[in-house]
Amino acid sequence: MTDAALAGFGVDAERARREVPFVDAAGVRWGADAVAAALATCPGGWRAAGWLIGRPPLAWVARPVYAWVAAHRHELPGGTASCELPR
Repeated sequence: MTDAALAGFGVDAERARREVPFVDAAGVRWGADAVAAALATCPGGWRAAGWLIGRPPLAWVARPVYAWVAAHRHELPGGTASCELPR
């Protein structure tokens, strides 16, 4: 998606290079909050997981875990140097 197309959804393209965005009627959510919101749209157990991840106390843990995974995604299985976040 182009930077202009992302802007049309209210998504900052530069931030989207570092964190996953999720856009719905409530607006744009980022990182762990975006993952929780996306899971909450799924059926069954995934919906429950999204609901749980999006609320304290799991949200308090999910945010730093997401940040760590994002910072190290190039080192995880399947990751490549192109996955490394810009510094």
